[in-house]
Amino acid sequence: MGEAAILKSLALAGDAGVYAVLALGIGLAFRIVRFPDLSAEGSFTLGAVTLFLMTEASVPLPLALVASALTGAAAGAVTAL
Repeated sequence: MGEAAILKSLALAGDAGVYAVLALGIGLAFRIVRFPDLSAEGSFTLGAVTLFLMTEASVPLPLALVASALTGAAAGAVTAL
């Protein structure tokens, strides 16, 4: 197995980890609250779109990451109110 294949496997494992946490959050919301709260998917997607748009606008990546995390967190906070 070459170095490139190992790096690709690690990247895929990282992606899978993010989606696994998202799936656990959705599952807990359905199981505990018994209400289809889809704010986790909306917050996750809003953060991803924010990151994409900011990187397309040539904003430095660390700033774009912080802004996307804050955007997702703000969407979740508004939902919690």
